[in-house]
Amino acid sequence: MKLFIDHVECEAPEGFAQVDATYLPPGKILELGPLPPGVELVALVTQLLRSQRIITFVHAECELELASTSSGVHVTGTHTYFTNCRNDDPLDFTIECVDGTLRIRGN
Repeated sequence: MKLFIDHVECEAPEGFAQVDATYLPPGKILELGPLPPGVELVALVTQLLRSQRIITFVHAECELELASTSSGVHVTGTHTYFTNCRNDDPLDFTIECVDGTLRIRGN
């Protein structure tokens, strides 16, 4: 599934920490919050991304590709920001559910 995000598009679900995926180093793991019962993981991750509870852009926009895995959702793409020129930096992280808790891991 592809996503293009350039603004906060929906309300953030309650009970989830806000994390900045634009500066998440490989191997770093942060907890997001509990996976609510009966909620489909890809749909929840999409809402967390669209609400910027998982921050994937700072100044301009991001283009993301979501892929379901056996353990969660792998997210890759780029986020665009401007300094003196346009910058496109890669994003690569995985959202996993471990013992009922969602966590994000930098790849």
